[in-house]
Amino acid sequence: LYDQAGAVVSAARWRGKQIMLNFIFTRCPVATMCPAATAKMMETQALAREAGVPNLELVSITLDPEYDTPGVLKEYAELRGIDTGNFSF
Repeated sequence: LYDQAGAVVSAARWRGKQIMLNFIFTRCPVATMCPAATAKMMETQALAREAGVPNLELVSITLDPEYDTPGVLKEYAELRGIDTGNFSF
């Protein structure tokens, strides 16, 4: 897998961490699907931060890698104000 920065992601990156993942595609036209799933992940990130949950990593994997290049995924995160410190695309 590649992340939104175009870096290869190895399994070691998440060793010893709690991982929550979902599957999206950035061109999803159905508001109750991918956009809602991303919003729930953002909400989980905020709640976990408030509760002091350590070692949480959120991962959204695209179902459309031909279109959802690292640059598109980075822009998707930036447009939504997503903190990518522990939320990868």
